[in-house]
Amino acid sequence: MKEAEASRGDIRVRENAVRVAAEKVKAVAWEKFPSLGGSFDIGRNGNTPSNSDWTRTGTVTLSVSVFDFGRRGERESQAAIALREEQIRLQDLRREIRRQVRVAVG
Repeated sequence: MKEAEASRGDIRVRENAVRVAAEKVKAVAWEKFPSLGGSFDIGRNGNTPSNSDWTRTGTVTLSVSVFDFGRRGERESQAAIALREEQIRLQDLRREIRRQVRVAVG
């Protein structure tokens, strides 16, 4: 059975879809935490290179989700449903492969 599954490209596609769906579930779960970002810009400002000065600009941002009106919960539910659907499709495909092997052997 393992050789039959290993040689099938469609099983790898389904396994990858399950991994992607699981990552989406994790990503949505991480949205409830604050995020920190920043940027820094450096350059020269002036009319000619001889009378130009260095300029620097830096920013730091902190994003905190205070009110999302249940949208994140809805996205978490949708992501969990999508994961379960992909797991069921993978399970069905494995059953079909086992059935095909039994028919071919037997």
